[in-house]
Amino acid sequence: MRIVFLTPIRSHALPAKADASACVTSKMASAPETAPRLHEVALPISGNITVGPEYKVKTVDECKVVSYIYKGPYPDVGPAWKVVFEYIDRKGLKVAGNCRELYLNDPKETPETDLLTEIQVPVEV
Repeated sequence: MRIVFLTPIRSHALPAKADASACVTSKMASAPETAPRLHEVALPISGNITVGPEYKVKTVDECKVVSYIYKGPYPDVGPAWKVVFEYIDRKGLKVAGNCRELYLNDPKETPETDLLTEIQVPVEV
């Protein structure tokens, strides 16, 4: 299975048949809070994919990550990111790519307090 990013070139809409419950969001975590953030949606796929010209498809390369599973409402994930970056600093690791959040269950079927978000930060060891 591959994970691909569907990067909107002109729009932030997902293709009509995309399953947003399996998405990954990439964040520029080191950017200041006032800086515009780049968000990309990624979907796990197998086989080939065809998208319209308003999207660019890119494959996520395999890499080592610091991973942390947060349980709770999406808007409250901020302190978990702090824990991850404190760990990276404490271990002397270097961030080696865009960070991402993987949403592990469906917010339409899961109580907000039970939502699971996996934070992944690529690192050089």
